[in-house]
Amino acid sequence: MKKIFFIFVLFLCSGWGGTLVLLNDSPYELTAVVYSASGVFLGQVIIQPGQQANWTENVGPTSLKIPNAPSSSQTPYTVIWRCSHGENFSMANDISTGANVSAMRCAGLHFCSPKQEGEEKPKCPSPCPPCSSSK
Repeated sequence: MKKIFFIFVLFLCSGWGGTLVLLNDSPYELTAVVYSASGVFLGQVIIQPGQQANWTENVGPTSLKIPNAPSSSQTPYTVIWRCSHGENFSMANDISTGANVSAMRCAGLHFCSPKQEGEEKPKCPSPCPPCSSSK
């Protein structure tokens, strides 16, 4: 029975790559950006405040080519949490497969600046010219 269970687990693991549980425990909408151990972008997901997302990497043939290296590792991962305006909120590296990564527990500023409004529209000179009425 143990042998069958081991083969079943091995079969499941051979078809799936790393999985991370990403938890946005901040009051801001954040984007979690996942990078491989070699700094290759793997994916990103936008997560609302108080929500979590499961990020899964499917393993398969990859076009990743590193000179003088017969193989390369995707793990440990690096997760960068970014505010909706693009500035960094926090970051965690050396993340192993299956880890829970929460935005507030990662190192960083833990702050997103408020959204800046567009430039002010020019105001009408005072007094505004009267509207012409056509009859």
